[in-house]
Amino acid sequence: DVVIRHDGLADFAESARRRGLASEGPLAMGRERPDGQRLAWELLLPDTLELPFVIDDTTPREWRVPQDPAMTHHANGATGVGEVTMQVPSVPAARERWAAWLGESPGVSGTSFGFELGVDGLRVRLAEGQPAGAVSAMLRGVDSARALDSVAHWGISGG
Repeated sequence: DVVIRHDGLADFAESARRRGLASEGPLAMGRERPDGQRLAWELLLPDTLELPFVIDDTTPREWRVPQDPAMTHHANGATGVGEVTMQVPSVPAARERWAAWLGESPGVSGTSFGFELGVDGLRVRLAEGQPAGAVSAMLRGVDSARALDSVAHWGISGG
């Protein structure tokens, strides 16, 4: 799966519905940390695996995601996801759905082989095939290709 962050999921969902895309939510979710702090967020789930689901932190994000780099350092050096390949039945139709799902923000541009999302520098590539959904990812900042040997069979690479 692919997820993007967006504030105000009710408005996002309504805009997507006006553009002809169905979704479930926003769904209120949460959990309690071991220290007792209650975390909350909402999810909006599109009706197809061709599109990313959307999250909105309703409590401060730093409560859920540590801000201290020492707490988020991974042994393989990964600093984030740079690219995701999504398998879709039809690239042109999927590009139209992505544009309709995202609307004017964060924006979509590119060619029939892929496009750039204006979200933290993430690149999305579309590839025709079945079943629909994310089939590979390239991580940023990986120290060496060997560091990903244990996850390469899942389509994870470094770049």
